[in-house]
Amino acid sequence: MAKITRLPWPHRQALAALGSTLSDEVECDLCTGHAQLYMISGEASGYFVTRIENLEIGGRELVICAGTGAGLVGALEAIGRGALGKFDSLRCHCSDWRIEALYQRAGLEFSETVYRLNLNGREE
Repeated sequence: MAKITRLPWPHRQALAALGSTLSDEVECDLCTGHAQLYMISGEASGYFVTRIENLEIGGRELVICAGTGAGLVGALEAIGRGALGKFDSLRCHCSDWRIEALYQRAGLEFSETVYRLNLNGREE
């Protein structure tokens, strides 16, 4: 069984582990408290960042903004169990096509594709 623990931000080990998966926007959300940092251990291990969004149709959605570690399927299943009864849905964004099959193994369904044009010259 996975154990999920909320961690304070900044957190040196999590920052080193998350590395480039942590965008400037997500780091800013962590600093302002709009996002939360968690450590997972047990059937999966690593760190992940979440935020909560209100749905247009009502209700709340848990958004996984960044993550790193081992045991992605087990981690997503554990996060989903923890979110039951608290949120109406769980959303993950994926910029790596190789991860999509793992999302599906954890029960997530394809919802949308997002394309972005970078206009400011900075890497995101």
